[in-house]
Parts: sequence; structure tokens; C-alpha cells
Amino acid sequence: AAWVAAPLNAGASTGVEFSDINAIAEYSTVVDVFDTLGAKHSVTLFLNKTAANTWEARAYAPSEDLTTSPVVTGEPRQLTIASGTAASGTFELDFDSNGQLVAGTSTASLDLVVPWNNGSGSQTMTFDLSNFTQYSSASNITAITQDGKGIGTVGNVNISKDGSIFALLSNGQAAVIGTMG
Repeated sequence: AAWVAAPLNAGASTGVEFSDINAIAEYSTVVDVFDTLGAKHSVTLFLNKTAANTWEARAYAPSEDLTTSPVVTGEPRQLTIASGTAASGTFELDFDSNGQLVAGTSTASLDLVVPWNNGSGSQTMTFDLSNFTQYSSASNITAITQDGKGIGTVGNVNISKDGSIFALLSNGQAAVIGTMG
């Protein structure tokens, strides 16, 4: 299926909604990401099969979360690398006859620039699809990992045997906030 145009800086409303892209995509998944201020955002990854053993994937965020023009609630904007063209934000996934990514012909990892509008500014995020496989079964995601966390509040304080004072945060992180000794 052909991609629906939803450029990052469209200059005018595209009239495209997430449901339009979802209707033509063969698979999609949502990834929660965190900006530099700890605010959570959703990025949707859409995948289309373009030929035998070949897929393209593109990542989109809602225009109302980005410093793009115009801001139209509910309209997706494609995330791209710094050059900003749609092609620069397209993952090319080529699979061999065993369902494994072909090294050298696949673009499975991209550093996408995300211009958040909440004061955190532009942020480069690496999206890595290098563990994707292609098999003759229903598509699914077995794991999503990330190295970012949202903001957390102190839920508990512990003191270790060596005198380190830890704040245990609501987001699962722990931080040394002092020592005794």
C-alpha cells in the first residue's frame, strides 16, 4: 500500500489522521517515549510490506505534541532524521529466506529528531528495529525496551549497610541522595 503524506512541517493541514495511516498499514505498534523533561509521549510505528521479504516502517507523533506547523489536533507528523525528508525517516527492512534481517541492505536503526513543544526542545531518539524478524505467522511485538524514564516522586527512603541513603522513586529508579558514616 502507498504511504499517506504526513510530513513533519506540512505548512498546512494535511487532513490525514492516524486512522488513515492505520487503515493502509499492515502492522502498527505504539511506543511510549520520554522527553528530556520526563514527560511521556506516544510514538506510533507503522509497517508496510513493499515487496517479497521487504518492509518499510515509519514513526509518527501527534502534531499537537510537536513544534511543527500547523498544529492540528489528531494529525500525525512523521519523525525524520535531521535532514527532514520523509525518505530520511523511513526504515527499510529486507529479510532473507529464513526471516532474518539482511545486514547491509536494511536500514534498521535511525536517529530520529523529535521537536517536542513542551519546553524540552528537539531531542534525538534512536529507534532500533534490528531484532525484527519475518515469519509466516501473525505479526507481534515480543519486547520493547527503552533507556528513558518519566519523572518520579520519592516513595521510600532506604539506608544500605555501607551508609548510602537511597531514595526509591515511583518510576522504578533509585538514587543515592546522601551517606551516613
